[in-house]
Amino acid sequence: MLLFQNIHAIRNICKDCLVSKLYATGSIVTDPNLDPQELELVVEFNESTGDSYFHYFYTLSSQLEELLQKRITLTDLNQLKNPAIKSRILNNSELLVG
Repeated sequence: MLLFQNIHAIRNICKDCLVSKLYATGSIVTDPNLDPQELELVVEFNESTGDSYFHYFYTLSSQLEELLQKRITLTDLNQLKNPAIKSRILNNSELLVG
């Protein structure tokens, strides 16, 4: 799988962007043989991002796009208010970092 082939670089990017957890979700998880045009990722940031949250969010997204050569759809799990949606996402995701 594309993500695991680049896991060390992904972990370094996440460390630099203060990511506590990064999950893969969507078609890359449900059908690992598929080569999607877009990757769906879910992120949880460390509490210390503070006022730099948007900087880290967009830096993470753009660096992952550059590394993986795919469009990235990035969702912050902490921004989702509905616990049922959070649970559904986590149940259908694979932890990459954290």
